[in-house]
Amino acid sequence: MLWIGTAKVEVVVIENGVVSLAINAPRETKILREEIRPLERTEAVALLESARTGDEWNASVDRIQRGYKGEYPSFWIEAVIDSGLFERVSKRLDAGTRSSDRTVTPDAAALSSN
Repeated sequence: MLWIGTAKVEVVVIENGVVSLAINAPRETKILREEIRPLERTEAVALLESARTGDEWNASVDRIQRGYKGEYPSFWIEAVIDSGLFERVSKRLDAGTRSSDRTVTPDAAALSSN
């Protein structure tokens, strides 16, 4: 659940790549549906490489996982960890980190999933 102003936003259903959000505002309720398709390996890598902050990296990881029903895709270890992508981006982000940025870390579950 997330509050935006006076509106309460909740993820209602994640099924077959479709996310339904319920937005409950004081005078109206809207249901938004967003199709979250799995990103191809090249798309996921490009998205991660484009991160300018730790928050952007983490949001990109969340987006990639949504396409795979909350899991890491099968190419994650090879494309992100073994390739050095995580290390390169982490070093670049660390060089420009402000105290308000979250630290980028690989997920322990991803590291142990192969």
